[in-house]
This record gives sequence, C-alpha cells and structure tokens, in this order.
Amino acid sequence: MRRTILRALCLALLLGCSYVHAEDESERPNLAKMRVKQLREILSERGVDTAGIMEKGDLVKLAEESYDLPIVATPPKPVVKDEKPDKPMSNEDLDDVLRKLQAETGQGFKVFRPGDDMDSFMSGMKNEYDGGGKSKPKRKGKKTNKDDL
Repeated sequence: MRRTILRALCLALLLGCSYVHAEDESERPNLAKMRVKQLREILSERGVDTAGIMEKGDLVKLAEESYDLPIVATPPKPVVKDEKPDKPMSNEDLDDVLRKLQAETGQGFKVFRPGDDMDSFMSGMKNEYDGGGKSKPKRKGKKTNKDDL
C-alpha cells in the first residue's frame, strides 16, 4: 500500500515538473528566429551589455543564457531641447572661429555672408581650388601596361 502511494506521489511530482517545464518552454520565444534589434532589446531590458557583439549567433546564445534574468526598469531618456542661439553669430565671432580653425588645421576658410555677391564669391572659390585658374601641365612619362606588372 505504501509503495503504491509512494509511486503515485512520485508520478504526480514527475508529471507536475514536466508540465511546469513544458509551460516555461512555451513562454520562451524562439530567439534564433528573432532579428538582431529584437535580441538587443531583450538583452538591454535585462541589463546585459551588448557592445562589441557583432554576430547574431553570439547574441542568441547570450539571450538564451540571460532570458531568465529579471527585467530591469530603465529610466526614461531625457528629452534634449534643440539648443539654437537666440541671435546669429556676429561677424567678429565668426572671424574668431575661422582664425582658430585655420590655426588648428593650417587651411584657410571662406564663408559666404549675407550681402556678399554670390558670383564673385564662387569665382574666388573656383580660382582658389583650381590653382588660380591655371591648368597644371600634363606629366609626360612611360605608359605602363597592367599585364607587364
């Protein structure tokens, strides 16, 4: 009689455990079929850092390992107000910025400003970047054949 009760109890426990296990498996999504973006969201919800992980297989493995972790509440991202200056930059301030850039880079900068003549500005730019309007002489030399290399 005791054996029968013990067997029935063991069978009930075994069936109960398998039922709970099957229930857990049905709740878990198929992570391998998910997109990388979805995997990263699942991992970030659980506080897992995914920086530097490029392969989807690595993300799937990490998601499977950490799926049972509790979801961490993340604070909402602060809304950044688009900071625009109240007034446009003065010519003096613009000149200061251009001088600093020229000192750092060693290159000159031209800025089209209100009131400038567009045609003269563009012709000045063309002359500056085309070598002053003069064409460079063509270099004469041997022509090489790619097959000879």
